[in-house]
Amino acid sequence: MSLNVVLAPDNNYAKHAAACMASAVAHSGSFFDFWIIDGGLSTENRKKLAEIDGYSNFRVNFVEINPDDFKDYPESGYITRATWYRLKIASLLPESVDVCLYLDCDVIVNADLTDLFATDLRGVCAAVSMDCWYEKFAKKNRKFLPKGYKYFNSGVMLMNLEQWRKCGIEGEIMRFLRETPNAFGLFDQTILNIVLQGKTVDFGIKYNLQFTPKIISETCYPKDEYRAAAKSPAIIHYVGEFKPWVAGYNALNPYYKLYLDALSLTAWKMSDSERERFVERSEEEKGRVFGKLFVRQLKRKPWWVFRKYFWNRVFL
Repeated sequence: MSLNVVLAPDNNYAKHAAACMASAVAHSGSFFDFWIIDGGLSTENRKKLAEIDGYSNFRVNFVEINPDDFKDYPESGYITRATWYRLKIASLLPESVDVCLYLDCDVIVNADLTDLFATDLRGVCAAVSMDCWYEKFAKKNRKFLPKGYKYFNSGVMLMNLEQWRKCGIEGEIMRFLRETPNAFGLFDQTILNIVLQGKTVDFGIKYNLQFTPKIISETCYPKDEYRAAAKSPAIIHYVGEFKPWVAGYNALNPYYKLYLDALSLTAWKMSDSERERFVERSEEEKGRVFGKLFVRQLKRKPWWVFRKYFWNRVFL
C-alpha cells in the first residue's frame, strides 16, 4: 500500500516541494504516491520534481487545475494562489484515494510517516495540529469561531477523503465563500477551521513542529510535550518568515540545515562550495535579523521591556 502525499507548489516553490518530497522518501521504506496539484508548472520544473537521487520508492502524479478559478482569492506574502488549491483536494484526487497527507511546501519530513498514516480517523475529516499563533487567529476570527476554540494549522493535514466527501466539505467551503460577506478576505486556513469545527482530531506537535524564536511566539502545547517533540520532530514546518532558504532568518531556526540536506537529493542541489557560502552568509546575517525582530517586537509591545518574562524569552 502506498502513502498518498499531496503538495501544491507554484513555480517559485517547486524547488522547496522537491526537498519536502525527498525528505519523506529518504526517511521511509514505504512507497509514496506524490500528487502535485499543478496550476501552471513549467515543463522543466515538472521534470525536476520527478527526480530524487538514490531512491525509487515513489511515483509523481500531476493533477492539473485551472489557476484562473482562484483569481479572486486573496494573496499575501507567503500565501499564494497555489495555497488555495488544497480546498479542492477531495475532488481532484481519484475516488480510490481515501486518505492522504497534505503538506505545505515549507515542510521537511524527519521521520518515517507510516505511524502518522496509522492515525485513527474514524468519524473525522482530518487529523491536525494546533497553530503556534492559535490565540491570535482565534481572537481575530471570533465572529466565526467559539471562545476557547483550538485553531489548527492547515500546513500539515492527514485528510480522511472518504469522510470529507461524505460530509460534503468542499461544498460547505464553497457555500461559505458564496454566502458570507467579505469571506474572500479570510485565508484558506481560517475557512478550513470554520468549516471543519468538530470534525478533526489532534495528532500533536510532533508531526507539525512550527518553530519560531521565543521572542515572537510560544507553543500552544504543554512545554514538556513541545520539548520532547523539539528533540526529535517528525515533521518540521518553517512557518512565517523563518524559511530555511532565507539567509539570516533561517539561522534562527535550528532545523534549517535539514532542508539543505533534503535539497541535496533533488535536481536543485547545491555544490559543496555553494552550500558552504550559503551557510556562512546565513550565520553572518543572523545577528542583524535578530536585532530587527527585537526592535519590531518592542515597537508592538514596548511595555514588555519592563517585564522579566520578556528578557527570559530573549535569552533563555
